[in-house]
Amino acid sequence: MVVRELSTKGFRNLTAGDFQPGPGVNILHGDNAQGKTNLIEALWILGGMRSFRGGRESDFIRFGENFCHLEAKFWAEERQQEVRLALPLTEMPFTFDTQGSAVIYVGTKPDIF
Repeated sequence: MVVRELSTKGFRNLTAGDFQPGPGVNILHGDNAQGKTNLIEALWILGGMRSFRGGRESDFIRFGENFCHLEAKFWAEERQQEVRLALPLTEMPFTFDTQGSAVIYVGTKPDIF
């Protein structure tokens, strides 16, 4: 799998934005508590729907926000694919939608972006 783009909104301490890794090896560099691990965690969650940190899903949501939204575009199995996660602050069950691309929504509003 090759990640082409990661979009985040309301996830932990990351500001809303897009990350487009370059070809080859990418190095994340910065001071402590600036979001390097959170960026990696966002990709990890989208790849397996579980954090390597543990805890509750509500911990993903940035302080002061009502939801978080993660989206990744990647190349795998010889085609472009997407995966999305939208998580509201209130506890909601997962629902799955696999028509076309692999898309995972949480909550009552499937497209917050």
